Amino acid sequence: HSNRRFVFIEWPEPLALVASKLSATGATGIIAEYDAELLDWIPGLTQKTVLILADVLTDGCACVAIDDWSVGTSAAHYLHRKELRDFAYFGSESLSSILRGAAFKEQISKMGNHVQEFKLSTQLPFQTRTQRAAIERWIDNLPRPVGIFTESAQLAVAVSEVCLHNGIAIPNEVALLSATDDPVMELSFPGISCIQLPWAEIARASLAQLEAPQNFAQSNPILIPPTGIRTRASTDFFHTRHE
Repeated sequence: HSNRRFVFIEWPEPLALVASKLSATGATGIIAEYDAELLDWIPGLTQKTVLILADVLTDGCACVAIDDWSVGTSAAHYLHRKELRDFAYFGSESLSSILRGAAFKEQISKMGNHVQEFKLSTQLPFQTRTQRAAIERWIDNLPRPVGIFTESAQLAVAVSEVCLHNGIAIPNEVALLSATDDPVMELSFPGISCIQLPWAEIARASLAQLEAPQNFAQSNPILIPPTGIRTRASTDFFHTRHE
């Protein structure tokens, strides 16, 4: 709509400065990516607030998030159509990762197969020597060919690098699918397939929440399912019955 005005505020900034900017522009609402520290701001702001990608409900805010269960389900059906028999999930301890992994494992189990899971410890910085060695051992012990689904682009790239370093062929031995996209995924060799997340739909739902006449109360988040699969070379090898 032509009468909408958007102000982009870099995080972090002092609450007083943010409130001043919002007041000066006449902003009636805020759309913000969820951050735990951001919750300290909200009681001091008078505008309606929509949090996106929030793992927890927040009083006084509407929440619009990715349907992580649908992400895991989509990944399971896509990789299963590749006629694989062995599957693995690489995730972390975050709530979104747990939901994606649980859905992936449930769907693969319903299809008569098993998922081997590796969970990245949040106690260590990502890609330390200890983490790298653990990832290498896990991948080396997986049956092949195997379909690996990762929680994020970062973890997918880590799998790709380990495979390249150890002479494991993608996609001939490892079919690799990520739950998120990133420009580096297209530049990787081979390019890494990913779930297409519904960013445009999240934006539309967030604006609709801001423009709704009622005030926000704590309620279930609006969950938006993924829009499809962005296929690249990392899953091109295996025969697909249905695309």
